[in-house]
Amino acid sequence: MKVLIVAYRREDLLRRCVDQLRSYFALSDLLIVDNRSEESQSIADYCLSMDIAIIRNEHNEGFAKAVNIGMRHLSDSGDDPWVFLLNPDTELLVDPNELVRFSTASSACLTTFDAAAKSPWDSEKPIPNPWRAAWEDSGLGRLRLPQPLGSRYRSFSQNHKGYLVGCFLLVSTAAWQRVGPFDERFWLYSEETDWCLRAYKEGMDCQVIPVLGYRHYARQASLGDPAVEVRSMNAYRKSRKLFIEKYWGGLGIRSYELLLSLLLRLRRVASYAHRLPGSYRSLDASQRSARSANR
Repeated sequence: MKVLIVAYRREDLLRRCVDQLRSYFALSDLLIVDNRSEESQSIADYCLSMDIAIIRNEHNEGFAKAVNIGMRHLSDSGDDPWVFLLNPDTELLVDPNELVRFSTASSACLTTFDAAAKSPWDSEKPIPNPWRAAWEDSGLGRLRLPQPLGSRYRSFSQNHKGYLVGCFLLVSTAAWQRVGPFDERFWLYSEETDWCLRAYKEGMDCQVIPVLGYRHYARQASLGDPAVEVRSMNAYRKSRKLFIEKYWGGLGIRSYELLLSLLLRLRRVASYAHRLPGSYRSLDASQRSARSANR
């Protein structure tokens, strides 16, 4: 198995990531694809000092294209049946090599539970449609509606047909060749959602192994740089709309935008109502306790 890591800024995260991978892989099994940043030179120097293969993009090509570049390089240089896609801000809790034994002939990709998530099975989420996307993006996703309405699953099941979060993903190279590469129009976010949906359409499975396999410290690459954080959020919104348009067309986009606007208004009204004098949320802890005791 080869390991593919897309690096952007944060050389410290890459060093920490490589240190943990050394327990499970030879350094010759690693490939770093660096998306251009102010830390690119130090990342390249580090890889050179560790004798780790690196591809240096002249520009920040986005996550999807960087992965495709790395996958092409790996397919040209070997015939490993699996490639392990790992974000530098992800901590390993299991040996990824051991997970392959849980795969089946129809497995397109594998992941595990995320120990950092409130619900570990959130490493798999329902394929977004205009309603689910609006519900999640309004900030109400943590209120887990029953399927088919909810944007997150209320419990784990091997029968779910959702998408797997891409920070810790074992990808079958045979499936990659069959399904095709990431759609590079998804500069950042939604690329794994689109790929999993295409895999299902090819009759393949995206499989979650119910063990705590990793801990994801999300959005670390943009931490501390407001401009990068804004660019990341804009990329999320653009990719979300692109995904909806790709599978539900213009009507889907209009439905999503209308639903999101309504849900945001409802959330603001509910938040205001909960803070009115005498409302439960406006009380301090002792007052809440007293009110509950009198019920």
